[in-house]
Amino acid sequence: MRRFYRRKQPSPRGRRTYPLCGWGAPDRTIERGDTARRQHPFRENGVYWLTGGLGGLGRIFAEHLASICGAKIILSGRSEWTPERGAWADALRARGVAIEYLPVDIGDRGSVETAFRQIKSRYGQVTGMIHSAGVIQDAYLLKKTQEQAEAVLRPKVRGAVNLDEVTRDEPLDFVAFFSSGSGVFGNPGQADYAAANAFLDEFAVRRNALVESGGRSGITVSIGWPLWAGGGMGVDRATEAVMRQRSGAVPLPTAAGVRVFEQALQSPFAYVLVAAGDRSKLRNDSSCALSLRNRLLPLLGGKARRMARWATGCGRQLSSFSRRDCRLF
Repeated sequence: MRRFYRRKQPSPRGRRTYPLCGWGAPDRTIERGDTARRQHPFRENGVYWLTGGLGGLGRIFAEHLASICGAKIILSGRSEWTPERGAWADALRARGVAIEYLPVDIGDRGSVETAFRQIKSRYGQVTGMIHSAGVIQDAYLLKKTQEQAEAVLRPKVRGAVNLDEVTRDEPLDFVAFFSSGSGVFGNPGQADYAAANAFLDEFAVRRNALVESGGRSGITVSIGWPLWAGGGMGVDRATEAVMRQRSGAVPLPTAAGVRVFEQALQSPFAYVLVAAGDRSKLRNDSSCALSLRNRLLPLLGGKARRMARWATGCGRQLSSFSRRDCRLF
């Protein structure tokens, strides 16, 4: 596993930092101005495909990509195209941005193939992909049904595999999987969601190995996001207060999240885990959570993999994430 990474020295301490880590990686931080001093990892006139494109994070990154000269943005998902979403897209088009929405069931191979052909016929290429599709169906493992697990695993796991196989010959610049810290720490009632995100983290490693052997192209990174202040799957203010008190975690500011995304694409890691908040509390809480996780997951890993096989037929591609060592912050 470690051969997929090369070590990079930690960034100098800054006035305000956001922790970033990789499997087996040294401690790293993102400084406020760090990525501003670098060239962004996007290409002018690039064509970018965002799955889950009408979700909170999809729209944040669509707006960010809209700032790139000549970027073409294709959003896809199963959400309905509402007047409010139309007005949002029209506002981007008024700025000269080429943006469109394709209804796609990312878990269905035929639907993904059709969407890819449409994009190729209109724009001639796909430059980069962001896979941010995902749903949750919270229930404790003993009460969780196979149908609930399938609904959660399908867009992330089968969706990632479909995207990878359909674009296997495309000269991509990058593929970014939007994962979650639940893939490392787990979360009550989210065994399926944790397994799906852990799959993305390992799948990024697998795809990078294929890039090295010539079977794929483009950087692959899976980003384990925390809660965002301005998008994604959020919580109410009372829950935020409890998080801050117990673990020191706070929702990730939108501008910081965008900077972290660009930094992750320029890092040597296939997987990065992001957190924002009180650094000392985050360290302590993460260490305790990982210690408990490492004791429990060998007992639960088999069931998590069976759930993945129910949903996708891709359980064989889930590697031993439950035994993987992760150094945090």
